Amino acid sequence: MPGAAEVLDQRQLENSHVFTVNEALRKVAGVHARDKEGFGLRPNIGVRGLNPTRSTKITLLEEGIPLAYAPYGDNASYYHPMVDRYERIKVLKGAGSLLFGPQTVGGVVNYITPAPRQDFGGYAQFAAGSRDYVNGKINVGKGLLLDYAYKAGEGARDNMDQALKDLNLKYIMGIGASQALTLRANYYEEDSTITYSGLTQAEFERLGARYNPFKNDKFDAKRTGLSATHEADLGKGSNLVTNVYYAQFDRDWWRRASNSQDSQCGAAFNAARLAGTAVAPDACNSVQGRLLSYENWASSRA
Repeated sequence: MPGAAEVLDQRQLENSHVFTVNEALRKVAGVHARDKEGFGLRPNIGVRGLNPTRSTKITLLEEGIPLAYAPYGDNASYYHPMVDRYERIKVLKGAGSLLFGPQTVGGVVNYITPAPRQDFGGYAQFAAGSRDYVNGKINVGKGLLLDYAYKAGEGARDNMDQALKDLNLKYIMGIGASQALTLRANYYEEDSTITYSGLTQAEFERLGARYNPFKNDKFDAKRTGLSATHEADLGKGSNLVTNVYYAQFDRDWWRRASNSQDSQCGAAFNAARLAGTAVAPDACNSVQGRLLSYENWASSRA
């Protein structure tokens, strides 16, 4: 089927030193990636002018398998692995994206992880920076790939600590001359205090860009994924690919308020924010829970 496709390969990603998947996807024409919290935890990706909020107009895949916790219902991107995990990123726009499942009106982003090494080897990386930023990664194996990444920091604003753990296992087994079986397992954990509320103009001018009164906001997420892919070369340019996958996603999200107009915090609290006056972190006792628990499993063929 017709469509526009572009691939960001390992060389491009490494040479550009991309910090988040948003930075990587901005290299693709027609893609708008909007930052949320600076770590790329919940990317907002839009294609060809479509609304990028929570990436709901596109399908996010990892090696052909949906990343969203509810790809056929609510495919909002509240889970997204670190860009460090991937070797290549494929972006498909146009009619050809219809082959890859639901929510493809804007296109498809398919992330590809490295293949396991045939000989034993690996590498380790570590980086550190201001605001307690640390980023460590270990990639090692022979036949079986083990990839583990840890990233943490205080974020761009006060009271916005973030800590991520991402473990990925991958094994590829050849079956004869024309078939292969790929097995994967991954575990992701996020512990962050990212708020949902931005700054009023007065807060920005009087209290600074890092000001954030919502120290009690909390976002904890865990995701476990298992998948198997069987590929068979049928000859004459035809392939049969079968995916079987399972994922469990749990989100424990508590926040004080959405914005300065939230009536649950009271008129005095909102007036102080609009005036640029510092408020006590515990002054707003409105608690809005956004708890989710999803299990997702399916098989697909292509």
